[in-house]
Amino acid sequence: MAPQLPSGYWVGPGPLFMELPNLFKIESKKLCMVNERITNGSHGPVYMWDWARPISGGVEQEELQRLINIVSIVTIGMGKDKFKWNYDDSGDFRVADIKRYFSIFNRSTPISSFVWNNWVPKKVGIVSWSAEKDRLPTRCALARRSVNVPDLLCLFCSEHDETGEHLFVSCQFAQIIWQNIATWCKIPSFIAFDFKDILNMHGYNSGSWKKKKVLNAIFLVTVWCIWKARNEAMFNSVQPSVTKILDEVKSMAFLWIKNRSRDETITWENWRSFNIFS
Repeated sequence: MAPQLPSGYWVGPGPLFMELPNLFKIESKKLCMVNERITNGSHGPVYMWDWARPISGGVEQEELQRLINIVSIVTIGMGKDKFKWNYDDSGDFRVADIKRYFSIFNRSTPISSFVWNNWVPKKVGIVSWSAEKDRLPTRCALARRSVNVPDLLCLFCSEHDETGEHLFVSCQFAQIIWQNIATWCKIPSFIAFDFKDILNMHGYNSGSWKKKKVLNAIFLVTVWCIWKARNEAMFNSVQPSVTKILDEVKSMAFLWIKNRSRDETITWENWRSFNIFS
């Protein structure tokens, strides 16, 4: 009679132990299963009640009749219970069904969406995703949230206020890093006007889809390393170094991309000269 989880129910308007409290008091096994009390007979359901004492008249008899009325309209199957997705005729759940279901509510489609790259850890992608949404706790962002920030200047150049766009795009320190990344990856030097340009830059270069995915992964790792260097300068007073960031980008990107892509043709030797994929 009682469900294993108090908040659940399998029939009726609510859990039976709440709908029929007097019967629940005299049930001998509080966590009994449905098939221990009801089974299919040749002429309909067979009830196998197990009360701690005989049912008295009045309220208990009324609740018993209510219980029989509730369960009598349910068809008891002999197979295993399973979950059923009510929004598809097959009863099977698919993520695509959710998308179709929500589409009926006139949900607006964003102009652009962030593309996650599974060749780098999620923590790396989250930094770029946050930067694209302007949700990183830069000095200007903290000031907008009424956090007392004594100095808004960029930790890298000390010339302009530290916003996400400045930190990753327009700061001279970041531009030097991007120029070196372009040289190493053997792609034309690029000028980004906003952060979305960095996220989409891999698509403007020629080559196979693998090469474009590698470039995108490298750009995400670069953003992550720049943000990491910024935090080290902010909280540990570590002097930012272009050489250190570039070395970290190359080594970390190599380890993540090689292991996650499972491409055995990628070696450290051809990675250093970026002789991978055409």
